[in-house]
Amino acid sequence: MIKSINVLSDFDKDTRIYVIGMGYIWDGTDDYRKYLDPLKLSRLLMFWHKYFEASSAIVGEIGAPSMLGSIK
Repeated sequence: MIKSINVLSDFDKDTRIYVIGMGYIWDGTDDYRKYLDPLKLSRLLMFWHKYFEASSAIVGEIGAPSMLGSIK
């Protein structure tokens, strides 16, 4: 699907991607304790993993919402 609509990026093959905070939902209030439900979050994670891999990037870690490892 992503390839068919030509929206891929062209990362260098050594590019590492780190995402912090995926899964948080901000609704315009000061309540930052809202999260995506697990099914939506797993689909979102799968999409971004496939997107970055198809764009020649290495997924270092996607924090959902926090990263467990360190940025290298």
